[in-house]
Order: sequence, then C-alpha cells, then structure tokens
Amino acid sequence: MLDVGFIGHVEAGGRIPLALLCKGSGMQTITPSAAPTYKVYGARPAASGSGMMEMASGTLGSSDTGSITGFRTGTLDIDYKFGAGSLYVMVFSYSDSGGSYGAMGSFEVT
Repeated sequence: MLDVGFIGHVEAGGRIPLALLCKGSGMQTITPSAAPTYKVYGARPAASGSGMMEMASGTLGSSDTGSITGFRTGTLDIDYKFGAGSLYVMVFSYSDSGGSYGAMGSFEVT
C-alpha cells in the first residue's frame, strides 16, 4: 500500500482537496480500470466501543488530470460528522488488469 502521507489541516465546515497518483506493483504509474474510491475512518465515540468507524466514502475523478497518467483528484466536504481536533485516516482503492492496489493518507480537522 502506498503512503500518501499527511494531506493537511482543514477547518470544520471546509473542504479538503484530494489527489492520488495511481501506481502498480512495480511503482510505475497506471491508468486504473475505474475511478479510484476512498473511505475515511475516524475514532469511534467512546460510548460506541473502541476502534475506527467509516465516516465518509466517495470516488476520485475518472480521467487523467493534466494529462498525467494515473493522476486523479477530488474533494471532500468536512461536514458535521467530522469533529474538530480529530485525526482521520483515508484509504484509497483502485485496480487495473495487473491487480488491486491501495494508498492511505491522513488529515486533521481544526
């Protein structure tokens, strides 16, 4: 799994830009067979137990951005579900004829 790293800080009620460069098993850029998907996970409220829970999901753009093979973009609205002062993990998934791949990153709501 690729590490996108820390995506950034975003204020509650804001929007965070998302970007992913899809890479295959040999770390070469690939054109995914479908738009990459993402899921955002945050800490489960103490009253609900421990672990992470899915907060949001979506897809990134379906075509190469700026004529860069495998470069996909999108945005995520930070709505009422996201608590200020919390760190969230984002997991991207995509595939091509060679297999299925993933990447992950994180962001903080301020």
